[in-house]
Amino acid sequence: MLVMHSRLDLDDPAGLGAFEISHEEERGRRGRGQVEYTRDMLWSRFRTQVMEPYLDGLLDSLDRRLQNLGIIRAFHVLGPKALKEDDAVVTEDLKKLSKKFLQPETTLLQEWSSYKQHLLTGAFKDMDQVTTMEKLSSQNDEGAQLYPSLSQLAAIALTVPISSVNCERDFSTMNRVKTDLRNRLQGDHLAACMLLSISGPPLGEFPYIRT
Repeated sequence: MLVMHSRLDLDDPAGLGAFEISHEEERGRRGRGQVEYTRDMLWSRFRTQVMEPYLDGLLDSLDRRLQNLGIIRAFHVLGPKALKEDDAVVTEDLKKLSKKFLQPETTLLQEWSSYKQHLLTGAFKDMDQVTTMEKLSSQNDEGAQLYPSLSQLAAIALTVPISSVNCERDFSTMNRVKTDLRNRLQGDHLAACMLLSISGPPLGEFPYIRT
């Protein structure tokens, strides 16, 4: 009865007079007389209230995570592409790397002058970026002896993770290897089992007898 009486009040301007509410306002509040939103209106509302705030937040998050892209880009000076760059750009990148990882920058700039000739005509000629850095960072190669500062930068560059794929794969491998039945695996033994699982030969080719 109360509900029916309230519904009748909506059509009686005097029925809601004590509350100083017009019947149009009360009808809208109770869900009657709602605005019919068009497709364009709904899309505009979604874009301003959901999509744009989400994209802005995503861009802010990427800016915070990738704020050192300039440092990563500066490592190109260790590869053959640096030969095509302007000397001022290369010098600026070397100073940037020196400020971040090494001191003083004078030693690094001196090494670069000699290293550049090796990239043109010497032992590093016609090598790609990764091969050049591997050779430069190897302690068994003369490059590490000739260019200790550049060698250290090459070693740093090779340890920069490009993505989290390897880390996630390693954790998945550990969960697969260290099960509830093998929960006592620790240290070197666990590392050896994970290494075999990740980088070892297929089970059909594993040299069980020789091992």
